[in-house]
Amino acid sequence: MLSIFEVLNMVPKLNQENLPFYYYCDPQNASIIGIWKWQDGRFFNLNGVSDEVKMYKFIVTLDPKGKWHERSNEIKLQSSINLKDHKITVESECFSGVSGGKQLEFGFGKDRLTGQTGAIGFSLDTNFIKKPLRDLLKYCGYRKALF
Repeated sequence: MLSIFEVLNMVPKLNQENLPFYYYCDPQNASIIGIWKWQDGRFFNLNGVSDEVKMYKFIVTLDPKGKWHERSNEIKLQSSINLKDHKITVESECFSGVSGGKQLEFGFGKDRLTGQTGAIGFSLDTNFIKKPLRDLLKYCGYRKALF
């Protein structure tokens, strides 16, 4: 089994330009954080416009006994301007909480990640960000903690 320090030094090699996410280390907490900004779009509807940004964060903490503990978090920022009952309304929402699995969003607007306009879609499969890191940890001799 490699030391925590050795594992943390290997993490930057996981970052690839062709991947939509990246990993960084927090040595003080023996943690590795993966961040994926998987949605950044402006959606148009009949009564207004809505901006939505969604990020997924995968956090792994290593312990000296050779186990890793994982948790995840999704951050959603949304703001909109709408016409309701002859009034202009401005709304803003921020959410941070646990999520996982797969998500799919689509609509009509602009994808600010790619510049595409028209019918746009965004998808998240959390295994895509988890697998490379889990594979590295197994290779280094670590096991996922059950609790």
